[in-house]
Amino acid sequence: MSEGERERLKLTANFLNIVGAGTLVTGGIAPLLGSIFGTAPVDLATAVLGWAICLLLGSSLHLVGRFFLKRLDR
Repeated sequence: MSEGERERLKLTANFLNIVGAGTLVTGGIAPLLGSIFGTAPVDLATAVLGWAICLLLGSSLHLVGRFFLKRLDR
């Protein structure tokens, strides 16, 4: 594997990790906190459901990024 390919894998894994974290914060934590403090237009049950979905999606994106990095060991 060339050095350029290694760097592209690292950038792809980093991008997926950042998108996963952004998904968790934007789609999960912000509405949940807004619901708790009464500043969001959603109720707590909907916010918890959204948090769970975003947690699953964000974690999945992070794990896909880790999968890309495992290819560097070859």
